[in-house]
Amino acid sequence: MLNTIQSLLQEALGEVNTCTDQQLLRDLEVKYLGKKGAVTALLKSLGQVEPEQRKLVGQAVNQAKNDVAQAITLRRDAIEEEHLARVMTEDDFDITLPARPLSMKMGTLHPVTIIQERVEKTFEQMGFKVLDYYEVEDDWHNFGGLNIPEDHPARDMQDTFWLKNGNLLRTHTSPGQIRAMQEFKPPFRAIFPGRVFRYERTDASHEHTFHQTEGLMIGKDLSVSILIGMMKELLEAIFEREMQVRLRPGFFPF
Repeated sequence: MLNTIQSLLQEALGEVNTCTDQQLLRDLEVKYLGKKGAVTALLKSLGQVEPEQRKLVGQAVNQAKNDVAQAITLRRDAIEEEHLARVMTEDDFDITLPARPLSMKMGTLHPVTIIQERVEKTFEQMGFKVLDYYEVEDDWHNFGGLNIPEDHPARDMQDTFWLKNGNLLRTHTSPGQIRAMQEFKPPFRAIFPGRVFRYERTDASHEHTFHQTEGLMIGKDLSVSILIGMMKELLEAIFEREMQVRLRPGFFPF
């Protein structure tokens, strides 16, 4: 049995070391190390070896397997180096030639990013500032400054990620309204797109991290008709078609 293993090893190494083609090398790998390969067959036949010789034969087969695998790896690297050396010769390759253009796209934007960019562009064209404020907020900016005191029922509707230092992950982008009014003098108009966080179980209509966009306009001669017109403009930009808008009343505790 040991002679058979040694003979097979020499045969495999001889074929591998003289191979000059990557595809042929892959064929040799299957021939000797594949599921039905010659070395694999020896491993499967260990059960037929006499018990007192099984350990010695098993070690020999495993060593042969490792030797063949190592030889294939080294030969594969050598073939690749030989190929590169041929390509890089002056006769075969001109290093002054421009690179070939990419023939395929290397990825695309996430759908959320696409929509956010459309929203921002639409409002910028209507004269809005696009403001980005903190995702980690204090209690006052997230609740108190928006007339949501500690005993307000609106807090029960927004399960909150609280931090050890007393701050929180913002549950809406509304803190941006407070900060914008502190930062800018009226009249001004701004939107606040960004991620918000709720301590909720994920299902078909809920997520612990999602995106919001809200806007603020402070000035004279503003009306609901202006709001309707801007929302219609926004929806048409998002869906890229003409939209019919219907409004209906709703109640929000805050």
